[in-house]
Amino acid sequence: MHELPVMNGILRVVMKHAALNRVTKVAAIQLQVGKLSDLEEKWM
Repeated sequence: MHELPVMNGILRVVMKHAALNRVTKVAAIQLQVGKLSDLEEKWM
């Protein structure tokens, strides 16, 4: 199960961009998981 480190990385990127743009709240993150990604969408 390597979804957790992947999601942590995505969250770090989102928070970094939010801070750079002085955004104080992120309401949603939309993510598309490809079939060849070897990630389980239901675990994300």
